[in-house]
Amino acid sequence: MPKTFDEIKNLFPRLQGLVDSKVERELFLAFHRVYEYVNSEIKTASDRVTKENKIRTEDVITQTSQLVNNFVTKLITGKGQGNNPLETLGVGTVTSIAATGNLLFSISGSPITENGTFSFTLSNQSANRIFAGPTTGAAASPTFRAIVKEDINIPFKLTTSTAADPTTTEYVNGTWGIHKNTISGDVFVAYNDGGVIKKVLLS
Repeated sequence: MPKTFDEIKNLFPRLQGLVDSKVERELFLAFHRVYEYVNSEIKTASDRVTKENKIRTEDVITQTSQLVNNFVTKLITGKGQGNNPLETLGVGTVTSIAATGNLLFSISGSPITENGTFSFTLSNQSANRIFAGPTTGAAASPTFRAIVKEDINIPFKLTTSTAADPTTTEYVNGTWGIHKNTISGDVFVAYNDGGVIKKVLLS
C-alpha cells in the first residue's frame, strides 16, 4: 500500500467539523473508492509480476537442464572423435595394465588396455603335494611339495633298525615310532614315556 494514501487517509479525522458534513462524507467516499481502486491495481500488478517471475525462473531452470543434458550427451557420444573437450584433461601415461600369474593362480584377461576383467583360477598341481614352507632351515617362500613327518605336529619317529631294542637315544622323551631289532628280528612300537622306553612287540 503506498504510504501517500495512508497519510491522506489519516487527514480525514482532522477535517471533520471543518467542512460541511455532506461534503465531508462525499469527499471521504470518493477518496475511499480511489484508495480501493489504486490498491486493487497495485495488488494485481504485484501478482502479475510474481507470476511472470515464477514462469521465467521455471523457464531458466528447464533450459539450463536441457543444456547440461545435451552437453553431457555430447561428451558421451563424441568420445574418441576428437571433439570432446574433456578427453584431453587428466590424460596419463598408463595405456595398459597387466597381471602375472604364479604357482597359485593362473590369470586370464591380461593385459587390459581400456576396459576388461582379470579372472583368477587356481593353478594345477601334482598329486600328493601340500602348500608349505621349507622342511628345514630358515624361513622361505612356500611351495607345493611332498609332506614330511615334521609337517605333522605329533611326536613321531621314523622307523629305526639297530642290533638292539629301542633306546632313549633313538627316541627322545615324548616320541614314538617303529623299531626293528636286527639281531632278533623283533619289531616293536616304541615310545619314550618320561625317559622310559615302553614298547609293544608286533607279531
